[in-house]
Amino acid sequence: MSKKQDLTLPSAGVDVLSSETQLPPKAVRVAVNVDLDRNGAFSRRDGRTLRQAGAGYHSLYYAAQKGWLLVARDQTLYCVDPETYALTALITLASRDPLSFCEYNGNVYFSSVSSFGWIPSDSTLARPVGIPAPPIQPSLSAAAGTLTPGVYGVVITQVDDRGEEGPASEFATINLPNGGGIRLTNLPEHFGWRIYVYITAPDGDVLRFTTELPAVFATYVVTAPANGGECDTQHLRPLEPGEFVRGFNGRLYTAKNGTLYFSEPLRPHHYNPAHGYIPFSGHISFIEPVFDGLYVGDSRGVWFLDGGDPTQFKPRHVSSCRAVRRSSLVAPPEIFPKDVESSTPVAVWLSTSGYAVGAPGGKVTELQSGFIKVPPGLMGRSALLLRGGRKQVITAVNSTTARAAGIAVDSDIS
Repeated sequence: MSKKQDLTLPSAGVDVLSSETQLPPKAVRVAVNVDLDRNGAFSRRDGRTLRQAGAGYHSLYYAAQKGWLLVARDQTLYCVDPETYALTALITLASRDPLSFCEYNGNVYFSSVSSFGWIPSDSTLARPVGIPAPPIQPSLSAAAGTLTPGVYGVVITQVDDRGEEGPASEFATINLPNGGGIRLTNLPEHFGWRIYVYITAPDGDVLRFTTELPAVFATYVVTAPANGGECDTQHLRPLEPGEFVRGFNGRLYTAKNGTLYFSEPLRPHHYNPAHGYIPFSGHISFIEPVFDGLYVGDSRGVWFLDGGDPTQFKPRHVSSCRAVRRSSLVAPPEIFPKDVESSTPVAVWLSTSGYAVGAPGGKVTELQSGFIKVPPGLMGRSALLLRGGRKQVITAVNSTTARAAGIAVDSDIS
């Protein structure tokens, strides 16, 4: 028997809402282990082959820009060899929570509610996202030097082996009534990292760079005024990990429970905890960027956040159908030539009324409304497959009764 057999029965898709006596022409009630193209032709679904046996696997992801297949097993993230399927450990995770992935500016990011890491575009090593604030506060005391009398403010930052600067320490002050220098003791030590020291002018409040030193000295003395650039990491912290992570317009976004967090512009690993977040009324079920904004799902449906500046976002309610948690992805618009008008990638998610597509501008098209109903409270994972001359969006859901749902459309893959 051939691998695939085309059936002559055409179909307009799956309809589980109409009664048996009022089923529309060319519709079917159930389609199991078959592919269904846009012209209504059935073909037998491809089979599957076990490549790696074992328990505890979760969070499979293909990083297209790197050409890597990633998978988590228990609390370890692995890279999978595409030929032998051997596993290479990349990093230990904080928990077995499922991971969200994205590729942004050539880097691969992965996040859960308890772990947040990245694989730089020029590296094969995974590392945590964000440089923490110094773990200890340096002690200040007077020393010899040429500083003029006054009250000085002092902070330090840590700089990692890739040159990324982290948040500043807590603002500390010292009074030098007779002038002199500032001795910093109890400096953090971290081999391969560096320490930046910033001080203000006497009785000033603007912190300026004064010196850089290897993070191997516990003591340093500032003897002269600062003449470098301003400290721009004060009040920042590493971006919060989240159930979802996406990159958009120079920032990273994460979501945890009912809060959407966003990084500082062009500092994707850090955010300002005072205002770097947007609260939603319910648990966030997905986030996906398109050309001119973000789609966000929660317990009230789906919202569109227009523009590129999150401090100016005004969430607009664009669908009342709740999304299946974790079921979203971004897909090329040509998958939906008859349904969606867009020249740039679109967001796709499985909702309680079937698949929905979010185009730029906040225009949502519900592809299967009135034909299928998906039970609320499910969690799913979607993938874009290229097989058999078709591009398909498929979603697997975590239910013992609900089968995997999918869309299959014709395409010109050559």
